[in-house]
Amino acid sequence: MRAYGGHRDHPGSHRAPAAPGAPPRPGVVIVGDTPRPFFERYRDFAGIYDVWPRLDLLVYTPEEFERMRAEGRPFIEQVLAEGFCWLEYDAGLHAWGHPQINYGITQAKADYLVFIDDDDTFAADAFQNIRKAVQEAPGLPHMFRFVSGRCGTLWKEQTVQQACVGGHEFVVPNRPELLGEWSDRYEGDYDFIVSTLEKWPKGSLVWREEIISYAR
Repeated sequence: MRAYGGHRDHPGSHRAPAAPGAPPRPGVVIVGDTPRPFFERYRDFAGIYDVWPRLDLLVYTPEEFERMRAEGRPFIEQVLAEGFCWLEYDAGLHAWGHPQINYGITQAKADYLVFIDDDDTFAADAFQNIRKAVQEAPGLPHMFRFVSGRCGTLWKEQTVQQACVGGHEFVVPNRPELLGEWSDRYEGDYDFIVSTLEKWPKGSLVWREEIISYAR
């Protein structure tokens, strides 16, 4: 199942249009198999309204979604361009969510990859600083900084060592042939960094002073 999130009022969604002048409400497009008729599909996800009472929700089958994308429907193009994608992947084990991250990497379409845990948060200017950095040094892996409640600000020294750098700081071009893998152990983000950098020429890593994420 996939879910695309954004902040638009979508035609055909299960909610009346917002009142004039009202702030935009969140919108979610879910892509998954369902036997229900189109206007009844929201019933399978009714619990989501406990979190977002004013949510715009659309549910398509994979075939419907791919057909509309192939037809170049402006709405679908807008969803793919401006929204974020939620993927569900059952790896059959916990492994700190790392199998899910590895699967997500195979589905990613953007030029660069950045990672965050569900108990951490991006800095307000994180993406602004990331865009600036990759414009200054395009096509290279970058190591930013992360504020941990236990360890303070990381990195402290420009060295790739376990517990000194982490996945919260690492931004890497989305080039599958130059990507490593998150292992199943707790320190799997470090293993991803090391296995990725092993594929790059020595000295490729760009060190940045900007903080892009915080532990919550």
